[in-house]
Amino acid sequence: MYQFDCAAFASLLQAAPPRRSIFEQPEHSDYVEQAIFAPLRRDEPIDLQFLDFDRFSLRHVTSEDYIQQVERAQKQWCLGFNRYLKHAPAIPRHQKRFF
Repeated sequence: MYQFDCAAFASLLQAAPPRRSIFEQPEHSDYVEQAIFAPLRRDEPIDLQFLDFDRFSLRHVTSEDYIQQVERAQKQWCLGFNRYLKHAPAIPRHQKRFF
C-alpha cells in the first residue's frame, strides 16, 4: 500500500516554479482595428492576402475573457478526471501474480 510522505510532498511544493499563464494578456492593436474590424463593421470583405500577419499576434485577437475560459475548462477537465479515478480500484503492491 502506498503511503503519503508529508516531508517529500512539502519539499516538492517548495521546489516547484511559480505558476504562470501560458497566454499573454489581450492587448489592443490599431492595425487589427483598421485592417480587420473596421471593414467588418462596414460589411466589406477582407482579403487575407493583403494582411500583414507580422504586425499582430495572438494577444491582439483574443477576447478579454479567453484566459478565464481556458482556466475554467482546465479545472473542469481535472474535476472530471478525478471523478473517474475515484471509482478506480486500488492496485495492490505486494501481491504477486503469475500468468
